[in-house]
Amino acid sequence: MRELVLKKGRIEITKTNLESLGNAQTVRVIPDMDGLSDNPTYLPRYGGFFQENQRLYDNGDIVWIFCTEDYQVGYILGIAEPVGGSPISILITKINKAESQLGLDISDIRSADITCATDQYIDYVNKKYGHAGRIMTTGAIMVFGKDGSIYLSSKDSVLKLLADGTIRQDAKVIEQNAQNVKEVSSSHSLDTQGCIEKIAGSKQESIGTSLSQSIGGDAARVVTGNDSVTTFMKKKEVAGLGYKLQVIAPGCSLDFDVPFGFINLNSLFIQAPMGFATPFNGPGPFCTIPFCLLTGVPHSGRTFIGLPDPTKLAL
Repeated sequence: MRELVLKKGRIEITKTNLESLGNAQTVRVIPDMDGLSDNPTYLPRYGGFFQENQRLYDNGDIVWIFCTEDYQVGYILGIAEPVGGSPISILITKINKAESQLGLDISDIRSADITCATDQYIDYVNKKYGHAGRIMTTGAIMVFGKDGSIYLSSKDSVLKLLADGTIRQDAKVIEQNAQNVKEVSSSHSLDTQGCIEKIAGSKQESIGTSLSQSIGGDAARVVTGNDSVTTFMKKKEVAGLGYKLQVIAPGCSLDFDVPFGFINLNSLFIQAPMGFATPFNGPGPFCTIPFCLLTGVPHSGRTFIGLPDPTKLAL
């Protein structure tokens, strides 16, 4: 059995045709082959030492290899680190920045096992706190917590799937496109600086107990079709500085329909257009109609003056 020795090599030519070359790389064994012809025909080609770990190398990559003394048989183990080592503080800084963004316990050099992949990502395990994750050079982060929580981050967006069933997300913009959205919850709270709803079809609300609205500024409501409001108990409206009800279409009517009930007007004055009479001798508001019900004589005033109910003045 031929003995394999540990050597260093430099990748000279990367794969150009994967089907024809297979998982093998042209390697210059260093320093043994320094000064040898640049013709790749004179350089050995080695495959990976572990079949399940196949990767592409770049020209100039320094790798560890196992090969025979005559270089006829050899295997690539992986990327070789410089003799003096590489600065791990840079990696710890990136890991700590990601942990801080996600609200996790901070790793130190002693508590983190780190694996790097050609400056593309960092895999690490925090032995002290039990979380493990991957940090991409692009800024994307995925970390699995010890309790089963999952943390995802991509620069300015963070998504947390917590073990207690809570989902938290922070983002500049959240967009959602779906054919059907169904939400079932025991409570719903919305705290926002502004909200715009554009509904092409219909909207239906069914409120089981109560509805309360508090509007700090003006409110405008436009209904192009019919508007129906039904209140089975009492309804109360309060207008602080006045109340105006206007029917804008010509020829329309304003109907008060109170079967077996009363319409109570608690006001000193009731005004109507000219010709609706001032009932100097009449006892009630029927004198405000255009013609006297008894004589048929046209009325000329526009105001009914009554006496207020003293018990209602406090309202």
